[in-house]
Amino acid sequence: MEKTITNLNNNNVYNINNNNNYIINNNNLHNNINNFPFTHNNNSNQININNNNNFLSLNNHYEKTNKNQKKNGKNKKNKSKKLKEKSKKIIKKQKEGNKETEYKKSVKTWKIATQNIKGLKDKTKQNLFWNQYIKSNLDIIFIQETNIKKETKESFFSHTHSTQTKEKYLVNEPENYQTWISSLDKENKKLGHGIAISIKKEIALHVFKVKELKGYALQLLLSFKGKYIVQLITVYNLPQTTENATIRLKLKNWIIENLNEGKSKNWYSILEGDWNITLNLERDRKTTQEVSISATNRRKSQSSILNHIKFMGYKDTYELLNDKNKETEEKHFTCIKTNENYTSMSRIDAIWIDRDIIPKVLKYKTVDTM
Repeated sequence: MEKTITNLNNNNVYNINNNNNYIINNNNLHNNINNFPFTHNNNSNQININNNNNFLSLNNHYEKTNKNQKKNGKNKKNKSKKLKEKSKKIIKKQKEGNKETEYKKSVKTWKIATQNIKGLKDKTKQNLFWNQYIKSNLDIIFIQETNIKKETKESFFSHTHSTQTKEKYLVNEPENYQTWISSLDKENKKLGHGIAISIKKEIALHVFKVKELKGYALQLLLSFKGKYIVQLITVYNLPQTTENATIRLKLKNWIIENLNEGKSKNWYSILEGDWNITLNLERDRKTTQEVSISATNRRKSQSSILNHIKFMGYKDTYELLNDKNKETEEKHFTCIKTNENYTSMSRIDAIWIDRDIIPKVLKYKTVDTM
């Protein structure tokens, strides 16, 4: 099990699954798109996002007012005071809704991780999962292939959704996280599905819209002071088979639709997950055994969704800090399979970001979580 991490910074660190790490520096993100900070990591992926004076603290930005307002007349002061009081009431109501009595002031960075967990039904695995991420002090966690059916998802992420009796698969998420998940229905017997995003509650307060392609893609939109929007998308792209062709096409169209919307509305977008494909066959795959021509052609056809994402101007964060002309280093492979005849390795987990974030990427790292 590998995790990818990306860091975004003016010192920002962002953690993502499958062994990739990025850091993006940010200055005045509020005013300048080019100054938005991020970091990414695979096997364990992480990203850190930093805030400057114009990128206000995530959980208390309602309490801040522009210094220039103080220079205006009494009417503006009174108006500002009323807005401030109204904002405090809104935050108080949100906290009560989350059953939280108090939040720490938001830090200047986000630490984000993405990981294909390959099933979360095992209780021991659940405990290992949360222990690792709590220890890493992650702010946002992207999860793929949970294999949790709809009727058990509320009990697994109990603090956010559950009103049910605890079930055999239950393991409580930490009290300070809020989780959104997308799962298939109980009647669907298919394995290889289920995604989730867990966010610390002081950041989760900013989520205002949720959209899903049930079991395979999940989008969260976060608004900060109504000035800019961050789009987070996690994806589980099924392996290429005849049986999976329909859902893979739906997923491709769903992703393109949401990325196009983000471009047209100037959102900051981060797209990550388990793609089960590679963009560059020669560089991102390695095996100890010769691969047949038919297998090579099959893999090439798999990369069409990534080619579309690249064509739209999004960037694979791994490529930002690694030599494109060299083969992928073994430590950055996110999927390793071994049998008695050969070992195959590939980098099928990746984090993509829009161009406005690219200038601030500082570091990339892949973490082995096994």
